[in-house]
Amino acid sequence: MAQPTVQLQHTVRVVNQLSSGVLAAHCRSKDDDMGIHRLDVGGVFKWSFWPNWPPRVFGYTFFWCDLSADGRGTLKFDAYDGENPDTSMTGRWEVRDDGVHTVSGSGGGYFRHHFRVPWRKP
Repeated sequence: MAQPTVQLQHTVRVVNQLSSGVLAAHCRSKDDDMGIHRLDVGGVFKWSFWPNWPPRVFGYTFFWCDLSADGRGTLKFDAYDGENPDTSMTGRWEVRDDGVHTVSGSGGGYFRHHFRVPWRKP
C-alpha cells in the first residue's frame, strides 16, 4: 500500500534590504496576481500557497517577481519554481543594493545566502 504524501504549505517572503528607498514588488503566477506592493526599507511582502499536487497531473507551481527601485533599475526573478529545487526550497528573498539574494534555512533560522540576480540599470 502506498504511503500518503504530506503536502506542505509554502510561504515566500520578499524583504527590502536596500540601504535606502522604496521597493516596488509585483509577484504573480499563471493563475494568481499578488498585485504591486511598495515596501519601505525593512518591509516584507509575503504570501502562502499550496503547491500543485501531484505536479504531473496539475502542472508545477511557478511564481515570478518583477522589482523596481528608484535609481537602481529593475530586475525579474523566479520566486518559486516547483520543478527547480533550488527555488522551491527558498522561502526568503532579500533585495539588496547589488540585487536579489536567496536566504534559506530551517527550524526558523536562516543561514544560507546566495546572490541570484543583479539590477538592470535604467
